[in-house]
Amino acid sequence: MENVPGSSNESLRQAMEAPLARNRMLASCLGCGEPLKIGEGLILRDCFHVFCDVCLIQTIKNTI
Repeated sequence: MENVPGSSNESLRQAMEAPLARNRMLASCLGCGEPLKIGEGLILRDCFHVFCDVCLIQTIKNTI
């Protein structure tokens, strides 16, 4: 099956290769410790750390 741009197969492939994903279960932010509802956190796929948007942005700024 061909990966046609815009197809569901192509969308799935891109999602699997993305460095970040939204959490699909309850979690806590590694930065601030706040509880995160489903979809509120971002998971770093390489290490599986979960951050809220604010802490992830701050972490990125601090490492640049």
